[in-house]
Amino acid sequence: DSMQKELADLALKGQEEEEKRNMRTGKIEAALKKIDELYRQRQYDKARAEIETVYAINPSNVRAQDYEMDILNDLNRKEEARRVFEQRTNRGMAWKREEEAKERVINERRSTLRKGAVMLYRSFLKNMWSEGTPKAEDEALLGAVRASLCINENDHEVMERSICSEIYTEAVRHMLEADGFTSEPLETTEALRNQLGITLELHTRIVENLTGRREGSER
Repeated sequence: DSMQKELADLALKGQEEEEKRNMRTGKIEAALKKIDELYRQRQYDKARAEIETVYAINPSNVRAQDYEMDILNDLNRKEEARRVFEQRTNRGMAWKREEEAKERVINERRSTLRKGAVMLYRSFLKNMWSEGTPKAEDEALLGAVRASLCINENDHEVMERSICSEIYTEAVRHMLEADGFTSEPLETTEALRNQLGITLELHTRIVENLTGRREGSER
């Protein structure tokens, strides 16, 4: 399935990007530590070379920019400091915008796929519950589908409760319509309540909602 493949690809890409970010962070921290040592030793040329290493990874790094300004000011190169500050700031802001745009595109695609996967899984889950309580083999199949669509256990539980409520509501609505809304179908729905895990409190809310809607439509 193309959706499953793209979800898996996005998950892998996200993992790879996280690993790259961690590596970049490690390299930047090591370079900044070296810059600090060189700056204290007044080895400005070597320090600026390390600053370029940081900029190559992250052109918007504020600490690298601060060190560069300190060096230029120490050397009494005020005009160059002003010019470099402006250049670095503009370049850093442009880089951040590009990175944010890339991240936005990925997140939008991930969100679209996520919604599609949730809708697909919910439909599959509802069809299964509509045929009765899922058996052990059904649960195993659901687990495999969740894994392929990147649906976590918490989302599954939320959807399952919602689906059971929907199925029960529909069943109660049919009973009330057949009965002409003259009685409360508590005893006749006991088995279904137990099957779907519907509490008496939820049953009462569902009946009140259905009968209230009925009364409202008759006014």
